[in-house]
Amino acid sequence: FREGKILFNDGLLFLEDFISAEDVIGEELNYIGYPNKDKQGSYFILNGKVGMYAKSDVKEGAWEFIRIFMTREYQGKTMESYCIPTRQDCFNLMIEGEMATKKYTNELGREIRPREGERTYGNISLQAKPMTKEQAEKYISIVNDTKKSGQFAWTLMDIVDEEAQYYFNGDKSLDETVKIIQNRIHTYINENR
Repeated sequence: FREGKILFNDGLLFLEDFISAEDVIGEELNYIGYPNKDKQGSYFILNGKVGMYAKSDVKEGAWEFIRIFMTREYQGKTMESYCIPTRQDCFNLMIEGEMATKKYTNELGREIRPREGERTYGNISLQAKPMTKEQAEKYISIVNDTKKSGQFAWTLMDIVDEEAQYYFNGDKSLDETVKIIQNRIHTYINENR
């Protein structure tokens, strides 16, 4: 990015990376998601999905188990920068914690410490610092504007990685590579409907 060789980056918006991204890149970033007809290109990737079998004979027990993950106590105490709480109150606590400038214990008994220490991103070293009000507003806006959920299609990524190597090695033209990738992905999707 800093050398002007990369314009777009496909990735996950972990909170820690979001806070330091502009310092790493050296300028303001825009988070637009994937282009699509709905013009809402960001997706939530759900980790640790749980569900209940509709015909279960023990729905009450299953619900009691699932309910644990929805409680304020669980989500509020397990907040990490790689996970966004689904509860608004816990999300707010996470943002407040990321903006902390001094150590404190939040209302759920979790000790909150300001971001500090050095972080290294490739060959760039930065001093960790709390999230600013502007960063918090931008992050909240991205989360609130995201309406879709998705999941990684590792097989599709493997196809792209495999075929792109031929282009980068000079064995195939860009047009050939794109056509092969499109054909392989189209075939994969049709076979897995």
